[in-house]
Amino acid sequence: MDGLVCALQGRLGQDAELRYTAQGKPMAQFSVAVEDARAPEGTPAQWVRIALFGERAEDLVEKLTKGCEVYSEGKLTLRTWEAADGVTRSGLSLLAWTVQPIGQIGRRGAATGLAAAVLRRR
Repeated sequence: MDGLVCALQGRLGQDAELRYTAQGKPMAQFSVAVEDARAPEGTPAQWVRIALFGERAEDLVEKLTKGCEVYSEGKLTLRTWEAADGVTRSGLSLLAWTVQPIGQIGRRGAATGLAAAVLRRR
């Protein structure tokens, strides 16, 4: 896969939203606050917008609630847009192929630990 591949861990800032593309493909969208443990105290978290497509999006959307901690992997991009006030803004987005609620790893006979999420690449 071309682009910057990234793995991150953070907490959801709001409940995930389930939407469908024009082709009827399910998509879960949510934002995650990622904190750098090495940063000085008081450093704000970096927010990353995450999109997950397919059956996994439908399966996870009810579990992805505000405050839930998740591990995610995917392609990281910098997006830029013009806000309603006319100011150009930018932010990080992750097109995810893996999203795993941290408290859910190891359930239903799956492999345990973060390695389980890495093995689930499509």
